[in-house]
Amino acid sequence: MSINLTSENSLVFQVKHPITLRLQKIYKKCLHLAKKNEQMFTIIDLIKPAYQLALVTTASKANTMDILMEFGVKNSFDFIITQEDVNKTKPDPECFMKVMDIAGVGIENTIIFEDSEAGLKAAELSGAKYVKVFGYN
Repeated sequence: MSINLTSENSLVFQVKHPITLRLQKIYKKCLHLAKKNEQMFTIIDLIKPAYQLALVTTASKANTMDILMEFGVKNSFDFIITQEDVNKTKPDPECFMKVMDIAGVGIENTIIFEDSEAGLKAAELSGAKYVKVFGYN
Protein backbone atom coordinates (compact mmCIF):
# COMPACT_ATOMS: atom_id res chain seq x y z
CA MET A 1 0.00 0.00 0.00
CA SER A 2 1.22 3.51 -0.73
CA ILE A 3 -0.03 6.79 0.68
CA ASN A 4 0.03 9.97 -1.40
CA LEU A 5 -0.60 13.51 -0.18
CA THR A 6 -2.52 15.41 -2.84
CA SER A 7 -2.45 19.14 -3.49
CA GLU A 8 -5.70 19.46 -1.54
CA ASN A 9 -3.95 17.93 1.52
CA SER A 10 -6.15 14.86 1.52
CA LEU A 11 -4.81 11.34 1.73
CA VAL A 12 -5.15 8.93 -1.17
CA PHE A 13 -4.63 5.21 -0.49
CA GLN A 14 -3.59 2.94 -3.32
CA VAL A 15 -3.85 -0.78 -2.69
CA LYS A 16 -2.35 -3.05 -5.32
CA HIS A 17 -4.08 -6.29 -6.19
CA PRO A 18 -2.09 -9.44 -5.25
CA ILE A 19 -1.89 -10.43 -8.93
CA THR A 20 -0.38 -7.02 -9.77
CA LEU A 21 2.21 -7.43 -7.03
CA ARG A 22 3.09 -10.93 -8.29
CA LEU A 23 3.41 -9.71 -11.89
CA GLN A 24 5.72 -6.90 -10.75
CA LYS A 25 7.98 -9.45 -9.03
CA ILE A 26 8.05 -11.61 -12.17
CA TYR A 27 8.77 -8.52 -14.29
CA LYS A 28 11.69 -7.58 -12.04
CA LYS A 29 13.16 -11.08 -12.32
CA CYS A 30 13.01 -10.89 -16.13
CA LEU A 31 14.57 -7.43 -16.57
CA HIS A 32 17.82 -8.95 -17.80
CA LEU A 33 15.88 -10.27 -20.83
CA ALA A 34 14.75 -6.78 -21.90
CA LYS A 35 16.30 -5.29 -25.03
CA LYS A 36 17.46 -1.68 -24.97
CA ASN A 37 16.71 0.32 -28.11
CA GLU A 38 20.32 1.41 -28.67
CA GLN A 39 19.48 3.51 -31.74
CA MET A 40 16.84 5.48 -29.83
CA PHE A 41 19.22 6.14 -26.95
CA THR A 42 21.91 7.26 -29.41
CA ILE A 43 19.43 9.85 -30.69
CA ILE A 44 18.50 10.80 -27.11
CA ASP A 45 22.17 11.30 -26.19
CA LEU A 46 22.71 13.49 -29.26
CA ILE A 47 19.71 15.76 -28.72
CA LYS A 48 19.71 15.88 -24.90
CA PRO A 49 21.92 19.00 -24.65
CA ALA A 50 19.51 21.05 -26.79
CA TYR A 51 16.06 19.68 -25.87
CA GLN A 52 13.90 18.79 -22.90
CA LEU A 53 13.18 15.07 -22.99
CA ALA A 54 10.29 13.19 -21.43
CA LEU A 55 9.39 9.56 -21.05
CA VAL A 56 5.63 9.01 -21.18
CA THR A 57 4.49 5.45 -20.53
CA THR A 58 1.44 3.45 -19.53
CA ALA A 59 3.70 1.27 -17.39
CA SER A 60 3.70 1.60 -13.62
CA LYS A 61 6.18 3.93 -11.96
CA ALA A 62 7.86 0.92 -10.28
CA ASN A 63 8.32 -0.99 -13.56
CA THR A 64 9.47 2.15 -15.36
CA MET A 65 12.11 2.97 -12.77
CA ASP A 66 13.28 -0.66 -12.69
CA ILE A 67 13.90 -0.78 -16.44
CA LEU A 68 15.52 2.67 -16.54
CA MET A 69 17.90 1.64 -13.76
CA GLU A 70 18.61 -1.71 -15.49
CA PHE A 71 19.64 0.16 -18.65
CA GLY A 72 21.39 2.99 -16.76
CA VAL A 73 19.33 5.68 -18.52
CA LYS A 74 17.16 7.21 -15.78
CA ASN A 75 18.99 10.54 -16.10
CA SER A 76 18.32 10.68 -19.84
CA PHE A 77 14.91 12.23 -19.18
CA ASP A 78 13.91 15.58 -17.71
CA PHE A 79 10.37 14.36 -17.04
CA ILE A 80 8.85 10.92 -16.51
CA ILE A 81 5.08 10.40 -16.70
CA THR A 82 3.68 6.97 -15.79
CA GLN A 83 0.20 5.51 -15.41
CA GLU A 84 -0.01 6.81 -11.82
CA ASP A 85 0.41 10.40 -13.03
CA VAL A 86 -2.72 10.55 -15.21
CA ASN A 87 -6.42 9.84 -14.92
CA LYS A 88 -6.70 8.40 -18.45
CA THR A 89 -4.00 6.33 -20.12
CA LYS A 90 -3.20 6.06 -23.82
CA PRO A 91 -4.94 6.24 -26.28
CA ASP A 92 -6.18 9.31 -24.42
CA PRO A 93 -3.70 12.17 -25.03
CA GLU A 94 -3.77 13.31 -21.37
CA CYS A 95 -0.24 12.01 -20.71
CA PHE A 96 1.26 13.97 -23.60
CA MET A 97 -0.72 17.10 -22.80
CA LYS A 98 0.41 16.87 -19.17
CA VAL A 99 4.10 16.62 -19.98
CA MET A 100 3.87 19.49 -22.49
CA ASP A 101 2.25 21.59 -19.76
CA ILE A 102 4.92 20.66 -17.20
CA ALA A 103 7.71 21.37 -19.71
CA GLY A 104 6.11 24.64 -20.74
CA VAL A 105 5.99 23.81 -24.44
CA GLY A 106 3.17 23.73 -26.94
CA ILE A 107 2.28 21.17 -29.56
CA GLU A 108 4.19 23.19 -32.18
CA ASN A 109 7.45 22.53 -30.27
CA THR A 110 6.85 18.87 -29.49
CA ILE A 111 7.83 15.66 -31.28
CA ILE A 112 6.58 12.37 -29.88
CA PHE A 113 8.39 9.08 -30.57
CA GLU A 114 5.93 6.23 -30.04
CA ASP A 115 6.00 2.46 -30.49
CA SER A 116 2.46 1.32 -29.62
CA GLU A 117 -0.85 1.65 -31.43
CA ALA A 118 -2.50 3.19 -28.35
CA GLY A 119 0.40 5.63 -28.03
CA LEU A 120 0.24 6.58 -31.69
CA LYS A 121 -3.46 7.35 -31.32
CA ALA A 122 -2.74 9.45 -28.22
CA ALA A 123 0.03 11.29 -30.08
CA GLU A 124 -2.28 12.00 -33.00
CA LEU A 125 -5.03 13.25 -30.69
CA SER A 126 -2.55 15.53 -28.89
CA GLY A 127 -1.99 17.49 -32.09
CA ALA A 128 1.81 17.27 -31.83
CA LYS A 129 4.08 15.86 -34.50
CA TYR A 130 4.95 12.22 -33.95
CA VAL A 131 7.19 9.45 -35.26
CA LYS A 132 6.44 5.74 -35.15
CA VAL A 133 9.26 3.66 -33.68
CA PHE A 134 9.36 0.13 -35.12
CA GLY A 135 10.62 -3.09 -33.64
CA TYR A 136 10.22 -2.57 -29.91
CA ASN A 137 6.60 -3.37 -29.20
